[in-house]
Amino acid sequence: MGISQTIYVVPDDDLDGLIGNDTDLVAWAQQRGCPGKYLSSYWRWLAEMLTYGRPPDSLPFSALTTGELRFSNDNDGAHALRSAMAAEFAAYVGALAYVDVRAYVNVKRDLAAVKFAHHPDGHRWIPTENQMIQQGAEYSMYLEQIKKISAQARDEGSGLLFCFWEDW
Repeated sequence: MGISQTIYVVPDDDLDGLIGNDTDLVAWAQQRGCPGKYLSSYWRWLAEMLTYGRPPDSLPFSALTTGELRFSNDNDGAHALRSAMAAEFAAYVGALAYVDVRAYVNVKRDLAAVKFAHHPDGHRWIPTENQMIQQGAEYSMYLEQIKKISAQARDEGSGLLFCFWEDW
């Protein structure tokens, strides 16, 4: 159970046409056959990594959590980037590699070590080296999905639509 995210490639004109109407955006994107990538709930951690050391609402870095376009209908935080900003996002994520993901996994481990240093069971919340390798691999896999979908949007001159829903 958790909040999941899917990113869809959508032309700018279609994104603009969705503003202010009462469309279920996930259903709309699927019915139109818009290419999409499912990030499960991994998007939250990746959003933290992409904005680390930056203001949390600075585009293109914060694209997983905020966008140029916000939808007022009942779409639980859905937002979008028009093609120009989607291309900037593609350039940013396209330059990232496993080493960047692993560096952030290390930062998170170090923060956990400080946070739980004086807790009697604190060692339970500090990941082992094997857990860190696995986390790095999992998050890198989802980063690759983001790289692919954002590169596709850039290559097509399209925008990106970020949709959320609760998985049970």
